[in-house]
Amino acid sequence: MKVLLVEDSKDFRKKLKNLLEEDYDIREATDGLEGLQLIRDETFDLVITDLNMPNLDGLSMLQKIREEGLEAPPIMMVTTEFDPELKRKGKEVGVSFWIVKPISEPKFLKVVETLLS
Repeated sequence: MKVLLVEDSKDFRKKLKNLLEEDYDIREATDGLEGLQLIRDETFDLVITDLNMPNLDGLSMLQKIREEGLEAPPIMMVTTEFDPELKRKGKEVGVSFWIVKPISEPKFLKVVETLLS
């Protein structure tokens, strides 16, 4: 199973990679533009993306995926903020699950497993 991590924080990206790399093939992007390019070039089973990033945020990246008609796997959005309006916007662009930082590692891994099953 191939998972794309789109996260601008090097430390948090490394933490997520360390949690997942034993069981999954991990690709990394530092912002939404890099993530979008990887999604154009490769097929993923899951995308885990931050909401707030430079160049192209997570929701805008997902909107571009839809606009371009690209195949979209399940999407987990990771954020420090969460409100009903964000949830509505996320649903419109295909967010499957929201998880709020700081993450609970057991919960995070369970959600990943569920989204990939």
